[in-house]
Amino acid sequence: GRIVAAAILQHQTISMLNYLQNGATKLFRFISITKLFKYFNFVEESERHLEDSAEYDWYLMMLAVTPDYQRKGIGSRFLLEGVEPFVRSTGGHSLGLITNRDYNVPFYEKNGYKQCGYKVLTYETHKLGNWPFVKSLDA
Repeated sequence: GRIVAAAILQHQTISMLNYLQNGATKLFRFISITKLFKYFNFVEESERHLEDSAEYDWYLMMLAVTPDYQRKGIGSRFLLEGVEPFVRSTGGHSLGLITNRDYNVPFYEKNGYKQCGYKVLTYETHKLGNWPFVKSLDA
């Protein structure tokens, strides 16, 4: 078989200190410390926007589908039959996420996620939309 979809879930908030303690300092040889801290600040601001907008047990940090398999229902199926049942199996009741891509908004809405707001964030010189979503997993 071939892996065609992957997700990264987070059950608790990870602070900048946690990132540094768990190996983020190894990134300094590839990226300047200034750029790395700007990125971490951007991520924290995005997550704070979600936290201020909704309550949730688990956070979907990343959902990806191999390009050859996109637009074939794999992402929806993976969410509904893989990610969400896993969260429920841990006693989780809700799943929060953020997207910075407008074309992802309809995908999450069709899968039952409720948009909790919208905000434009700045990362270096780039303006990025920030759409927080949450879904109750209680039947």
